[in-house]
Amino acid sequence: MKVVYLDVDSLRPDHLGCYGYGRPTAPHLDRLAAEGMRFERCYTSDSPCMPSRAALFSGVPGIQNGVVTHGPRGQVLHPHGPTLPGALRAAGIRTGVVSTFGRHPSPWFLVGWDEVHDPTGWGFQGVPGWVIAERAIGFVERHAAEDFFLHVHFWDVHGWLDAPEGCVRAVVGKGERPALPTEVQIQGHQSTEAWHCARLAGVRSRADVDAMYDGYDAQIRYVDHQIGKIIQSLADLGILDETLVLVSADHGQEFGEHGVYFEHWSVYEGTAHVPLIARYPQWITPGRSDDGLLYQLDIAATVLEAFGVAVPKQWESRSLGPRLRGEVVEGRACLVCGHGLYVAQRAVVQGPWKLVRTLHAGHWNLPPTELFAPLEDPWEQQNLAVEYPEVVCDLEGRLLEWEYAHPSPDGVDPMRVNAALGPHGIIGGGARQLERLRQMGENQAVPRPSVARKPEVDVDWAGTW
Repeated sequence: MKVVYLDVDSLRPDHLGCYGYGRPTAPHLDRLAAEGMRFERCYTSDSPCMPSRAALFSGVPGIQNGVVTHGPRGQVLHPHGPTLPGALRAAGIRTGVVSTFGRHPSPWFLVGWDEVHDPTGWGFQGVPGWVIAERAIGFVERHAAEDFFLHVHFWDVHGWLDAPEGCVRAVVGKGERPALPTEVQIQGHQSTEAWHCARLAGVRSRADVDAMYDGYDAQIRYVDHQIGKIIQSLADLGILDETLVLVSADHGQEFGEHGVYFEHWSVYEGTAHVPLIARYPQWITPGRSDDGLLYQLDIAATVLEAFGVAVPKQWESRSLGPRLRGEVVEGRACLVCGHGLYVAQRAVVQGPWKLVRTLHAGHWNLPPTELFAPLEDPWEQQNLAVEYPEVVCDLEGRLLEWEYAHPSPDGVDPMRVNAALGPHGIIGGGARQLERLRQMGENQAVPRPSVARKPEVDVDWAGTW
């Protein structure tokens, strides 16, 4: 048994063809979904990067493991039982990770692995996908005869400026860009002074947003190419069909739907809703989808079950194995998702509804309570809280019940501490950015930097697995 988890930073599901996107951003991921299964309603329990991976590794959400934001408050993890790599290593499973994430700094990320591959020579968020794929393929080749778990983390989609021109050409003109934000919304955002506001992001018109979409989609195409190489290596070694391949993300990315441009800043759908694709022919009938609610941290229990390792009773993570095997299993009744960078928020997702509670609004004028119907309004443009007070009341009650049922380290809810102290990100660098904006002229936008693009790849290459 082998498991490969492909962790694509900042990947939104609605930018993948297998989730209905019209652009050819990810032919290899689309093929994995066609040969396996996709989950429609997967959410990260905590976002962004550090809280999301802390939840995945610990098997419990941030309210229990203590990591709900970045910075010093996110550097100490309170595990409930063994972590994912620790449990696997204790069971004799070879474990490896290819990622620079430990440099975030997230010291807990580095604990428990047999092998940690952290490529040097680039900034920790700047390691190109070809390097990550090369290291991952090397691990697979060395351990092809063993049981192993390999976590492969791609940063490329986290930024949009340096995709190869060939990847840009592969997506531009091949389908429609998302409709939001509109030109009217963009002009209305010009007076906003906040982290990643329009002018700080260099956005003055819809053309600027289009360029951002093109770069983001091109980065997905680039990572997809590297993922194809990894999958092909498994096939060439004759071990693909004995490998459970999982693809997901730590969080998504927003493009101005709520006035914040190219940032993972909230518990809204653009950040909290993530893809999850699984391929394993021994369990999965090809081409299936599942629209039940689940957390991204459920990957942890799924991996343990695949290896026959008992899931720690203290974990919140639940194995998706029964759903992958086609057993009739309902998704979770509801989810609670938190976000602690730039703002302090929690959301409750149940059925067609999503309640957003903002504990600290950061730089933005956000109402304390919002209610959305994301299945009908995926960009969450209509706050329905006034129209449906009974739904708000019910979901607020569920949030309080959930908080009571998930005791925090030392009995103190870390999200409420985060809100009381001010969310990480709006001080320090965020404050300096705002001061820079205030010193600029009213009609000026921050120019976009000139960035060297990654080397070209053969975007027409298709794996033969």
